[in-house]
Amino acid sequence: MNPSSSTLPPREGPAYYYQVPLIAFECRGCEITKWHPERGYTAVSEGGTVFDDVDLSDDWCEYDADNDAAVGVYDLEWKLERQ
Repeated sequence: MNPSSSTLPPREGPAYYYQVPLIAFECRGCEITKWHPERGYTAVSEGGTVFDDVDLSDDWCEYDADNDAAVGVYDLEWKLERQ
């Protein structure tokens, strides 16, 4: 798998309500039946601070000292759907 990088525009409203697409798979001739979020993600805060090797196997939180803000991913839920 060769992941591609993309960013999402800022959203209105409280950040803890954001529901955003995290990953998309292109599958030709196969079907994904399970996905296990783990290490290797990169997160970028609204202030532009980059956090490498984010582990999504559990809640993730960090502190953006440059922008005096807590950042995190909590209660990650996902579904596999065919489009």
